[in-house]
Amino acid sequence: MITIKDIADKCGVSIATVSRAFSSNSIISPHTKEKILKTAEELGYRPNLMARGLKNSKTQTVGIIIPSIDNYFYLDVLKHLELNLHKFSYRLLVNFIQHNGYNEADALCAMEDSQTDALIFSPRNTQNSEIVNRLKNKTNLLQLFTAPYKDISSVVTNDVYGVKKATEYLISNGYSRILYVGGDERVKGYFNALSNAGIIADNDLVLLNWENSPEIIKEKIISKKADAVIGIARQAETVWHALSRLYKDNHLNIPFIAYDDVNWVKMLDISAVAHPLDKIAEYIVEYIISRNKNNSEKLYKKIVKPFLIKRSSTNFSN
Repeated sequence: MITIKDIADKCGVSIATVSRAFSSNSIISPHTKEKILKTAEELGYRPNLMARGLKNSKTQTVGIIIPSIDNYFYLDVLKHLELNLHKFSYRLLVNFIQHNGYNEADALCAMEDSQTDALIFSPRNTQNSEIVNRLKNKTNLLQLFTAPYKDISSVVTNDVYGVKKATEYLISNGYSRILYVGGDERVKGYFNALSNAGIIADNDLVLLNWENSPEIIKEKIISKKADAVIGIARQAETVWHALSRLYKDNHLNIPFIAYDDVNWVKMLDISAVAHPLDKIAEYIVEYIISRNKNNSEKLYKKIVKPFLIKRSSTNFSN
C-alpha cells in the first residue's frame, strides 16, 4: 500500500511536507504542493481524511440526513452540495430515512458515531430534541429547508412564497378553480394568493394527503370542475399521471405547475417552482467553513426564495 513516505521519497521532501500538501491551509510553495499531489495521483495514493481528522478533531466529513429516499428533489440537493463541498476537500456522508421503521432518531444516532465536522438534517418537529441537544455538543448542526429548532442554525426556503407565486400566476391568467395537491406545509401560500385576488377558497379543491392516487385526483378535477392544478413535491408525479389519464379519457388539457424542478419535470416541459440549489449549497458550505475556522456559536440563518419557471404545461395561448 502506498504511504506518504513513498511520496516523500519520490519527491525528495520530508513526510511533514507531504502531509501539509494535503491540508487545505498548508504553508508550502504552490510548485511543491502541485508536485506532491501529482506524484500522489500517479502512485494511486488517497489520503485518509478521517484518520488525519481524528488527530486534529477535524475529519473533513459532513453528514446529511435525507428525509425521503423517494423524493428526486433531494438527489439534486445532494449533487449540488457534494460539488460545492468537494472544492474545500470535504466528503459527504449520506443517511436516508426509510419507510421501513428507520426514522429520524435512528439516523441521528447513527450520525452521532460518525465523527462528522457538521451534520445537516431536515427535522419536521422537535420530537428528537434530546438526541439533538446531545449532538450539539459534538458537531455543528444545520437545519435544511425546515427549522423547528429555534436555537440551531438553518438554511430554509420560503415555500409558502413559492406556492403563492405559482397560484398568483395561474390566477393572473384567468384561472380560479385551482386544485392544490400536497402537504399542509405550503398551502398557506395558496390561500393567501386566492384571498389577495378576492377569490373565495373552496376547501374541496385542497387535497392535503401525500398518498392521493391518480384516479382520486382525476375524479376531483372532474367533480369540482378544477381548471388548473398545483402538485407539491412527490405528489406532482401523481398529478401528472392523473392529467394524462384525463386528457386520454376526456380530452381535457389542464394547466399544471409542479413544485420542485426535478429531472422528469424538466424533461416533460412542465412549469415548476424551483429552488436556487447552487445558492443553497453555497450557504451550507459557508456555514461549515466559518464554524470550523472560527468555532463561532452565533446562529446562522438564511432564507432563500424559490422562483417560477414557465414552460408548456401553462402555455395559455393554446
